[in-house]
Amino acid sequence: MLARKYLLSGIARCGLCHTKIRGQVNRNWKPGSKASPYSYQCSVVNGGCGKVGRVGKPVDDLIIDLVLKEQRHEAASSGVPAEARWPRQADLKSAEDDITALTRATKAGTLSVSSLLQLLPDLERKRDELKLERARFYKEIKRAESVHADIGKDFHGLPIERQQAIILHSLTAVLIHPAGRGARKFDPDLIEPVWRQ
Repeated sequence: MLARKYLLSGIARCGLCHTKIRGQVNRNWKPGSKASPYSYQCSVVNGGCGKVGRVGKPVDDLIIDLVLKEQRHEAASSGVPAEARWPRQADLKSAEDDITALTRATKAGTLSVSSLLQLLPDLERKRDELKLERARFYKEIKRAESVHADIGKDFHGLPIERQQAIILHSLTAVLIHPAGRGARKFDPDLIEPVWRQ
């Protein structure tokens, strides 16, 4: 049987020991009961302290609400325009033009092969680094556009992997702090989203 996936499994961390927390089924839950069907629990088995746990659904609902609000705000105020262009295209063209010019000069006999081989590695390294930077830039734009496209959809209707990707677009982790002993009302102040910088 495949392990059940929970929204914040591997994203949530214990507020005491900072170990990753996984969701686990509440074995006492029955359909129609008021209890949550799952919880997030710091586990000694996974290297944690075992001292922090929280009912799952209120934590998920809080994080979904915070993340979607933040992403709607981001999309409205600084959405990535489709025509966005990598700002260092001129630097890349310059490096490529220099490589071409050196190669032509060597073929024409105005530059020795040994001089070419001294100058070429630095230019090629610069060109390759710029190409890598350009690829990352456009990959990030596609990722941002993909996330923004999903904001208008029903979050709960998306596959769990897509939901987690949307959460991780905004957050690096969710810290779950201890609530103390005894039955307590859910306190959102004890759930700390760690936003991406």
